[in-house]
Amino acid sequence: MTMETKDEVFLEHLQDWLKAKGDRKKRGEIAVQMVFATKCHLKSAARTFKRLQLRDGAWKDTRGRPRCYDGAVVSALRDVWEAGDRGCGEVLHPMIRPCRCSAPRRSMDA
Repeated sequence: MTMETKDEVFLEHLQDWLKAKGDRKKRGEIAVQMVFATKCHLKSAARTFKRLQLRDGAWKDTRGRPRCYDGAVVSALRDVWEAGDRGCGEVLHPMIRPCRCSAPRRSMDA
């Protein structure tokens, strides 16, 4: 289960968690359900609810490397990769070289 999927599961139950404020028994039941569903620790469930509660609605995850290629380039590379029997980059490089001259050059300075 990915972190994004876990967050979706927690978001489904966030309103119940917030309604149960002050009721330790009810919150404990909700936390145990989340532990069973997501296989996380009990304290981690409470912290995740707190993190999601305080998150701004306009928040967007910006971690990771910036994307260099859009979907069209990725799908074209996947087609070439499958046409070359899913070989490694060293094997595919001579196959791609004749096609490369028609692609626009990207500046590495930007």
